[in-house]
Amino acid sequence: MASSGAFRIVALGDSLTRGTGDAPGGGGYPERVAAALRKDGRLVTVENLAVDGSETGDFLTKMEDTVVKERIAGASLILLSIGGNDLSHSIRGAALPGEAAADPTTPALASASLNLQRILPLLRKQNPSAPIRILGLYNPFPDTFDRKLAKETLLKWNVALEEASYAVPGTTVVPTADLFDERPDRLSPDRFHPGANGYDEIAGRVLSTLNLPATPTRKS
Repeated sequence: MASSGAFRIVALGDSLTRGTGDAPGGGGYPERVAAALRKDGRLVTVENLAVDGSETGDFLTKMEDTVVKERIAGASLILLSIGGNDLSHSIRGAALPGEAAADPTTPALASASLNLQRILPLLRKQNPSAPIRILGLYNPFPDTFDRKLAKETLLKWNVALEEASYAVPGTTVVPTADLFDERPDRLSPDRFHPGANGYDEIAGRVLSTLNLPATPTRKS
């Protein structure tokens, strides 16, 4: 458990929140957000409960865990990345669509949208007040995938995230697509997860959405 009086960040979701692709010990974007908040004089802890490969359905199952519920209930800030694996897994093995072909991610999007509409209210029910920041998706498609179709597909998935967030007060979708568009230098060698500078950019974007109360000035 965090120390009394600590600002507690609870990070949830998939490998993007886990910090996969970061330099050893980097901790991904949650640790960078924490480091920035510590500079303002806060005592900040991070509990990173994200799981590599997690899809929205996996997340719903995780939300049934009593310990996870307790962690969420005690959070001062909830960070979340989810949906990217639903998207990327749905295109594995699919024939690359041409101009007239159907989007192979459509069935997965329908399922993920329903899950997202359950996930965010559950988080808010467990914690009525902590800000929730959910990462928008960036382009996970291989270079061989039609660029126009990739952008259209990505837009649909990000719209689904936005729509799920509307009904949950205190929830903001943090855009990331522009951070990685034509910026392979911000990706790790696997060309899928962010690298260290990519996580820097995500953390900066998350911080820009927060309007936290100033920390009390310490008396000498």
